[in-house]
Amino acid sequence: MKIPFALSPLILALCWPLSASALDLSEAEQLWQAKDYPSLLAIESNADAELYGYRLKALVQLEREDDAEEELAPFLLKHAGEAKAQFLAGNIYIMLAQRASIFSAPGLAGKGLAAYEQAHVLAPEDLEVMQSLFGFYLHAPGMVGGDRDKALALAKQIQARSAHEGQLAMLQYLQVQEDKAGFERQMAEAKRAFPQDLQLALLEAHFHEEDHGRALAILSEALTWPQQDPEQHTDLRYQLAKHAVKGKLNTEQAIQALAPLLQQIPERYQGWVQLRRAQLAEQLGDKAGARDWLAKAQAEKREDGELKRELKALKKRLKA
Repeated sequence: MKIPFALSPLILALCWPLSASALDLSEAEQLWQAKDYPSLLAIESNADAELYGYRLKALVQLEREDDAEEELAPFLLKHAGEAKAQFLAGNIYIMLAQRASIFSAPGLAGKGLAAYEQAHVLAPEDLEVMQSLFGFYLHAPGMVGGDRDKALALAKQIQARSAHEGQLAMLQYLQVQEDKAGFERQMAEAKRAFPQDLQLALLEAHFHEEDHGRALAILSEALTWPQQDPEQHTDLRYQLAKHAVKGKLNTEQAIQALAPLLQQIPERYQGWVQLRRAQLAEQLGDKAGARDWLAKAQAEKREDGELKRELKALKKRLKA
């Protein structure tokens, strides 16, 4: 029997509904950055692990945590031998744990740790996996698998893989251990090896969190160095303003440092940057300016308990 006609591949493609395979990683990343989470739910289960990860993260952002957890089990089963998939699952479980109740969080954190550990078994030289597992061991409570001895062992592994990242890991370990002498020795060694390094400056300032004058001196010097990573430079400027507020020091310098951030406020600092600017105005005795910046900070309506407390305290002072 003769077929009267055949549809060309192009026409078939145009008639066929858009499927997950039409989304590549770069497009998924663009949707993620644009916070178009519903569009990422079109990604189907036959996508590769990295692409499917965007769907899982989108479910969490859409507050569909139960769906994300339900989909993780078959995802892990399907990609049991893939380090990247195990690492991704670990990240998702940690995200879920951070949003969960105190009753559910430990179990989810434990699953995250198990996924990280399996990723490390499958890819023992993967630096990103090592760093995440190190962070878990270092900062998580012991009841969910935190273990500082294991953190130290991993810090040494990281150091063997990357001298710079190893220095950062050792410094973080010493900071958590509250080993001031050890931290100072390690920091001196790190500075000799990596002069004018913004990450080291930020870490050193954080170590001296309660000594605002010293932290400001560290950050002020770092601000004169050639700009390296833009995100780190943003952190540097914000931290300088924070210490100026907390210590009631260097107000004019802090206002200048904060000015570029006010042009385009990074998402993670929205509300906080305006608050710091309001507090700096208050330090100058400019109550009208402080009230204006306070209103801008409040307009962000962020669900951040610490931010809300500081906004409330400033509002009360400005009424006095």
